[in-house]
Amino acid sequence: MRALLVLFVSVGCERAREPPPPPPPKPPPVEAVDIVLAIDLSKSMEETDLPSDRLDATQVALRTFVANSPHDRFGIVLYAQQAKRLAPLTADRASIERALGKIQIGDVPDLGTAIGDGLGLAVDELATSTAKRRVVVLVGDGDNNWVTRFDPDQAAAAAKQAGVIVYTLLVGNDSTTDVGGMSTNPTTFKNIAATTSGAYYRATDPTTFARGLAAVRTKLDAGP
Repeated sequence: MRALLVLFVSVGCERAREPPPPPPPKPPPVEAVDIVLAIDLSKSMEETDLPSDRLDATQVALRTFVANSPHDRFGIVLYAQQAKRLAPLTADRASIERALGKIQIGDVPDLGTAIGDGLGLAVDELATSTAKRRVVVLVGDGDNNWVTRFDPDQAAAAAKQAGVIVYTLLVGNDSTTDVGGMSTNPTTFKNIAATTSGAYYRATDPTTFARGLAAVRTKLDAGP
């Protein structure tokens, strides 16, 4: 009986000296993406087919998108008849959300829509970025009618050459509405997305707007 007790104690000590199991591997670090939001401020963004209008719906959706993107840097470009940088790339998401909440029709001349110039400036904003992934989220009603530097095809080609992926969101529906009877034109946004290996989404109401941006977020989280 004494021998069995000694053997039991000896085996127990051997087990006690076994090394602990290795800790689980750490998840890979989240790779930040540099994203420029290019936002249409032409007069047609006052259409009321989204509540309270297309611009307001854009502001709400983009602020949520920024809030749900804690690892990324953001910048903002505005475009209508002209293109203008509103905010350089920054990791300060609170400042980007504040800037989004303050934009309004008239911040740039609004009688015209220069989609190519807006996209071209957004691509320029990413020129000095060292991020592995550089993205433009282009939001607007999709009807280009003004060119100063780049038409949409030229800007899309420049984005492709620079390795910038463009996700486009067309805001509004095809029905005639209040402000001059302006309806949407998806062709330009579809072509830009296709050229840059991005994706095109349609935002006809707050739900589809949020769904489109959630799809963009999913693609960004999936990595290259």
